[in-house]
Amino acid sequence: MKDYDVNSESPEPGLEVFTLEFVQDRKGELPQVQESLETGSHDILHEMTHKWIGFSKPYGFDWLAEAASELKNLARSGDVEDAKGVIKQISCYLDDKETFIKNNY
Repeated sequence: MKDYDVNSESPEPGLEVFTLEFVQDRKGELPQVQESLETGSHDILHEMTHKWIGFSKPYGFDWLAEAASELKNLARSGDVEDAKGVIKQISCYLDDKETFIKNNY
């Protein structure tokens, strides 16, 4: 997974006011993603990652869209350990993104 730079991502005009809520919602979904990976409930994981891929970029979460795509592919191939690593990276990314948003918007 490539490194991220929260400073280089920006939402489409007018969506700035929704970015904090967006990051908090994704952080709230992470436990469900983790659990679905661990229990083999790949339908839930697929649904969540598909959603993240679809609407992350307009809100300025480009890296999340890429990470979600990688996570979906890893889960599909059965690579649970690498998928867990991506989930940890997503968690760190969301924390960093939340700090950036609070300081800049």
